Amino acid sequence: MYVAYYGRPADPAGLNYWAARLDQSNGHLEEIIDEFGNSGEYHLRFWQLDTEGLIQNLYQQLFGRDVEEAGLTAYSEMLNSGQRTLSSIALDIANGASNDSVDGAVLSNRVYVAHQFSQSIVDRDLDYEGTDIDAARALLAGVSEDVATVEASAADIAAIFDFELVAVEPEVAVDFLGLWQVTETRDLSDCGLDDTSRSYELSIIRGENGLMLSTDNSEFVAEFD
Repeated sequence: MYVAYYGRPADPAGLNYWAARLDQSNGHLEEIIDEFGNSGEYHLRFWQLDTEGLIQNLYQQLFGRDVEEAGLTAYSEMLNSGQRTLSSIALDIANGASNDSVDGAVLSNRVYVAHQFSQSIVDRDLDYEGTDIDAARALLAGVSEDVATVEASAADIAAIFDFELVAVEPEVAVDFLGLWQVTETRDLSDCGLDDTSRSYELSIIRGENGLMLSTDNSEFVAEFD
């Protein structure tokens, strides 16, 4: 949601806070989305935009394109009437992008690059503020459905924080196919766990042995032909 609502990668402290809040809500993002959207950053960046400008901005941050006229009218009416908040609308728009569409590909690529950006901050204990945030927004705005923009982002991230990018030849060539936010609910009482819901990022890559599913929030890894 950092990509959709703020147009930037998450800072580690903020990401950890909202991950904990998401756990407290049993993985139900809709329960915390309005709180997420009501921040000082939102008021500082978007106070000057009118309703249509806010909706247009969401589409640009998510997909790098303008909203369709019908969508602009519908979402503007919802926001003006108080029926929906901007953050809940952002969540709806993001969830409405099908994985096999251009919008879905753009969003998937931007989320992936944002994750790599945030992970670079953690791995190198970097500061992320001020001009770095502005550069991060510009970085994501340049990511499209073209995989080449994803590949180029590693060098861009290194340039933003002024660290040397060391090229490592992989032992097995893989292709990144997509990343999704997944919430699963299952009965975990037999394992002695209280919660029955968990949320994680699911990546799909293609390697020499076929497709692989992997997630950043468990030990689950699976390969299939």
